[in-house]
Amino acid sequence: MQYLDAVCGTQVADKPVDALFWCGLQNPVGAADYGTKVGEVRGARFARFESTHQWVMPTTLRSLIAQGHDPLAIICDRCHELGKDAWLSMRFNDAHHICRGVAPGNSKTSQLYLDRPDLRMGPDHGWSHGWSQWQWDYLKPEVRDIAYALLKEAYLDYDVDGVELDFMRHPYFFRRHESTREPRR
Repeated sequence: MQYLDAVCGTQVADKPVDALFWCGLQNPVGAADYGTKVGEVRGARFARFESTHQWVMPTTLRSLIAQGHDPLAIICDRCHELGKDAWLSMRFNDAHHICRGVAPGNSKTSQLYLDRPDLRMGPDHGWSHGWSQWQWDYLKPEVRDIAYALLKEAYLDYDVDGVELDFMRHPYFFRRHESTREPRR
């Protein structure tokens, strides 16, 4: 299978590494690169794509799933066959769903994200990066519940050896005025 060879063959097989950290989950959108039941499979809401670049990954993922091959399960199985650990990497506030400064513009955007703008930080976020307004506001319990549900599913439904919690991709999780406090006197 070309997809499996592209991931495990080039990056893991015969390499001096102990684990593959597979970036299969991007939040705030809940778009997963595997057959999630909790979130949404990447590209699920698209009938047409703007470019070949936007089309390739989601179409490959959905085709694998339709054939009964869950990408995360096959990654885990192949890594374990090679004697390597398989970790799912979750980006907690990835901003790649913002296409040319306009959200929501690509295959990493889920219907949940579109339906719930109230869960985003919004325009008064207080940070210098304009894209922060499009990211989830982790002060809101529903946002944390979504992340928890995705992580729980990965741990309970897949043979992952762990989950990498990537908080560094685009590190804004709260509105600035809600994330700072006055210095002690």
